[in-house]
Amino acid sequence: MTEIVSAVVAGIALIISIIVFIDNRIRQLEAARLARRPTLVFAWDHERKNWRLSNIGNGPALDVVVVQRIEGRWTHPLRMPELGVDDTEVVPRRWIEQWHTDPGLAVRYRSVMGEPYLTRAANDWSQTSQSWVIFLIGCGSRSNRTGTIATLHRRTRRAHASPVDRTPLSVHPL
Repeated sequence: MTEIVSAVVAGIALIISIIVFIDNRIRQLEAARLARRPTLVFAWDHERKNWRLSNIGNGPALDVVVVQRIEGRWTHPLRMPELGVDDTEVVPRRWIEQWHTDPGLAVRYRSVMGEPYLTRAANDWSQTSQSWVIFLIGCGSRSNRTGTIATLHRRTRRAHASPVDRTPLSVHPL
């Protein structure tokens, strides 16, 4: 009888140990992800009258592409330089005002581990998310949403052919 009780107690202890190990591993992976996560935000510079894109996160932002939201569609992707921690870049004013004087802005980027992130700015408010799915929200009809995201994906994938390519993804000159 004592052997059965000992075996049950040992089995329960083993199960609890496995659960604690898995929980600690999940927490460790999440902490590591947060330690390298970039966070890009848009800020209006009143003195210079332009938008600035700043990395306020803990890791570098790679594969940075800014897009405009005009009439409900994400359009005119523009490749920006990678941003290190605490780096800031000016979003070209001519690129913004060429199509609309006050478009919505969004930026999609990746961490050093390839995790996708997105920041969308509207009405002096930036919203970040851990995926690029937000591009699909509010982009018109279903066919427009699919076409818009597919176009952005094709254009940005084409830009990755050369890692030093800094040309705008838009076909329009600045």
